[in-house]
Amino acid sequence: ELAARECLRRVRALGIRIGICSNTNHSHWNRIVTLLPELADKNITHFLSYEMKSVKTDASFYRRVTDHTRRPAREHVLLDDLDNNLDAAAAAGFRTLRIENGIDPDRLQQVLASYCFTDLTETSQVQPTSG
Repeated sequence: ELAARECLRRVRALGIRIGICSNTNHSHWNRIVTLLPELADKNITHFLSYEMKSVKTDASFYRRVTDHTRRPAREHVLLDDLDNNLDAAAAAGFRTLRIENGIDPDRLQQVLASYCFTDLTETSQVQPTSG
């Protein structure tokens, strides 16, 4: 849980939009949000299989994500621990990152930097802009 919270904090601080793709059901999603209430943030878009009536192995799942975000597939990254989900996302044009036994915030930061979303090498230097 702590690593997931740290990942969310770092990604948010960098201004990268977050979406959650999950093959889940209503009761399981409620348990997840109870453990990590940060996931219920209104600025996080949820793509939940039970609501979409589609799963992460279906090409239609990813089309619906890109239709909703209005961003090209290559600007999305799917983090997952299952090869079939990663393969389907890659086939849809998404970038992917395999995670096992949780996620390391430093590794996530390196991968996002390699995808050139932004310069993520020094999160401590990221300052909010004043308006």
